[in-house]
Amino acid sequence: MAIADSFNNACGTAFTVTQLKNRYKQIQVDFKIIKRLKKLSRWLWNDNTCMLEVDDDVWDVELAAIKAKVEKGKLDPEYKRAVAIRNSGFLLWHNTL
Repeated sequence: MAIADSFNNACGTAFTVTQLKNRYKQIQVDFKIIKRLKKLSRWLWNDNTCMLEVDDDVWDVELAAIKAKVEKGKLDPEYKRAVAIRNSGFLLWHNTL
């Protein structure tokens, strides 16, 4: 039985292998971003909300730094994920530790 079939049977879903691979890559990017930011001073992790807590100006500086690494006209997946993490947190964090 394929991994996707096993996952779908266990979770009651109908994801394709490609969808599962894409989600796995996204989770890896999210995890790396959060892990790196948690090591910085002033960045705190709130276990209740599964969100990083820091002043908006600090988030703005970090997002600008990520965006500066990107070529003009093309946003890096890390930037898009960092914005998503800023807005909605990372609920899988508890399950990955």
